[in-house]
Amino acid sequence: MRDTKVSGKSPRPSSGLRPPSPCAAGRRATQPGGGPSPRLRGDAHRESPRPSSGLRPPSPRAAGRRATFRLLLLALLLLPSCGGLLSRKQTNRFFSLDRVPPASVTNKTGAPVAIDVVELPPGFDRRDIVVRKPDNQLEVREREQWSASLEPLILHTLAFDLAARLPEGMVVLPGQPIPAAKRSISVMIESIGAGPENAVVLDTHWTLDGASHHERIAIDVASLDSASIATGMSQAVAALADRIAAGL
Repeated sequence: MRDTKVSGKSPRPSSGLRPPSPCAAGRRATQPGGGPSPRLRGDAHRESPRPSSGLRPPSPRAAGRRATFRLLLLALLLLPSCGGLLSRKQTNRFFSLDRVPPASVTNKTGAPVAIDVVELPPGFDRRDIVVRKPDNQLEVREREQWSASLEPLILHTLAFDLAARLPEGMVVLPGQPIPAAKRSISVMIESIGAGPENAVVLDTHWTLDGASHHERIAIDVASLDSASIATGMSQAVAALADRIAAGL
């Protein structure tokens, strides 16, 4: 018969957990307050699963396609504004007719004269500078324009050129009161323009008191650029004023 020793202490109930190993107990004891080590806390943080949103993150290829689509959409939205900026940068150039001083003043007397009308060939009374090309073609320079429509521009310039070649008061200028006794000048331009040769040609008929006069004026220019054409046109109008003053 075996003797059984009975301890005075009652056995602790089992919790179902194995006691920690000496190494784990040592690591736990190294932390102040008995808390777990940072490594254990990090492990616990990594082990805790994040709540799932139900959406898978986009793949790099899908993200690239989305970025490309956004860039294309932005380009389409900015295209009209870019076109406006481009059109503003390509501004028009404007040219005028200059008055050319006369070599001398023609001594004429009689009733004052006024240029009532200047008529241009169809298609030339416009602001765009027109250049004649071979084979009866015309080049219309939409971005290089006269300061006004060519017909009133020639009338205004011709009137002041003619007034500079006659005694004061002999020409009724545009905007001045028209006297009761005046003589009317009508100018019908049959052909006008530059090209295809490097020249500005003015072929015209002008009438005064029922008498008609034909003048053909050709002014050589350095080139057919718009600035040279404007200079040649100014000289042609001045030459017409010279011939009208001499024919009064």
